Amino acid sequence: MIWLWLHLLAAVILFGVILITVIKKKALATVVMTARIDYLIAIISGIMLFDYAWSKSPVLAVLKALAALVVIGLCEILFKRVSQLTGLGRGLILMSVIVLIIFGLLLSAGYPLISLV
Repeated sequence: MIWLWLHLLAAVILFGVILITVIKKKALATVVMTARIDYLIAIISGIMLFDYAWSKSPVLAVLKALAALVVIGLCEILFKRVSQLTGLGRGLILMSVIVLIIFGLLLSAGYPLISLV
């Protein structure tokens, strides 16, 4: 259960980091380093959760893993070229993080958030 919470927390922190970068239109060094530490936490917790996701739906588990790698790449592009991207480009990267979070919650059937209700 701790891995689910850790993975969800990493996703929320990543969303916050991207939001700060989009609003400021500047990649701050502390924000970029926070994102990179967050990637490591998300990857490690994702590896620990992969077996559960594989047992539920192997195809969706692989798709989420690939989507997560794409989002990490998009985030690094955002940090490198934040001033060159249009508002639409920055918004699309922010939306990709939101879609990844929703995709992960669908894969886990809403757990751990559903247990709070």
